[in-house]
Amino acid sequence: MNSASLSSQLVAWFKNQGAELLQTGKDQVPSGQFRAGAQYVGHVQETLPNGRSLVQVGQTRLDMALPQTIRPGETVRLVYVTSGPRPTFQLVQSPVAQVQPVRLSDSAQQVNALVRFSQS
Repeated sequence: MNSASLSSQLVAWFKNQGAELLQTGKDQVPSGQFRAGAQYVGHVQETLPNGRSLVQVGQTRLDMALPQTIRPGETVRLVYVTSGPRPTFQLVQSPVAQVQPVRLSDSAQQVNALVRFSQS
């Protein structure tokens, strides 16, 4: 692995908080078809006997190692990392749903007011 490839992978890792790197099968993407750092949408078409998945990205079908929780028919967001000896994509994890604010009960609010009052 050359240093340019390593640095681009590290940058992608930090941007996506270490989401799993996905590598495609050999010789399936013509050189220059994907841009490094660009995001693509992949449609999972089937799970292969070896546990990998067949994913359609644009006009290209790719053999990828996806988490087993992803099933055929689902859509995945991918970031193209590098072509290297094998084209490499990174799975973009869906953002976690926004957490609802906590609401304190009336009793807890009164205790909080007493604690704040006693500290003044």
